Parts: sequence; structure tokens; C-alpha cells
Amino acid sequence: MNGLLRELLAAHRIGRHPEVAATLKPLRLPAEGVPLWGMESVAVEHGYYTPDPAGPPAIIVPVADDGRLIDLAATGLASRCIATRTGLGAVLGQHALDRALVHQVPLQLFRDPIEWLQHRGAGAVVLDWRAAPFVLSDLAQLPPPPVASTCQRYADKNALTTR
Repeated sequence: MNGLLRELLAAHRIGRHPEVAATLKPLRLPAEGVPLWGMESVAVEHGYYTPDPAGPPAIIVPVADDGRLIDLAATGLASRCIATRTGLGAVLGQHALDRALVHQVPLQLFRDPIEWLQHRGAGAVVLDWRAAPFVLSDLAQLPPPPVASTCQRYADKNALTTR
């Protein structure tokens, strides 16, 4: 089994624990009809995260490209800052980005994976703003989304915590 998948499944089990699920209830994260997600305590350094039992809690989501799991993204519950496990994932919701480009329909961008999950993965999230000019370069020709979402992340807030 892929190490990323093993890690995602472990985070999923934690997120479904009754005490953890009760704590996460105010976030209104759907349990069904969205990609598998979970919760894990993490440590972040230079935009990458590693599991760390002493670290702050984060929501963990899979990052896929062409249906393959290529990375995981962690979003801090308190900070809402995003870090990736391997650095390979530049965008969450690549399928939505591809659909928008192919069918010339608006793309809803969300500020973080938590907001993305709350909207059932219907749009995309930029995980690495350094890659945004490349990842989003073709979107200028698309019509604007019906309701614009705040999609902003400052370079100095690219970690859940600093060590």
C-alpha cells in the first residue's frame, strides 16, 4: 500500500473517532460524498508537514492528479494555513480545474481545503501559490464564478507552525 494512502487512512480513522468527530462538528465537514479526509496532529517546516503527536491538529485531504494520489494537504484547524506532505500537490481539485478549462465554465476557488470540503469538493484550492501562475494561467479566458470566493494566502503564512 502506498505510504500516502496509509497515512490518509490513519488520519481518516482519527477523524471518525466519536470524540474527535464531536469536536469537528462545528466545521460542518461532510462524511460522505466527498474525498476521504481525516485529522492528524502535525508539525510544519518550510511548507511541508509531518505527522507529530505533539503538533497542532489539522484536517488532512488527498491531492490527486489523473486519479492518482500524489500528495496530502494539511490545513490547521486554528490557523487555516496549508502545508503539503511531499510538495507535489500545487492544486486541490484538479478535476474541477480541468472541467472549467475544457467546458469553459466558471471555476470556484476556495481559500483552503476545509472550505473546499464544506462545499463538497466542487471547486479547487491553490495549495502552492508559487505555482499559481502556471496552474491558473489558462483561467483568464473563463467567465467569472457566480459568487467570488476569497482566495488569498500570504507568503509569510505558509505554515501551520514554525519550528
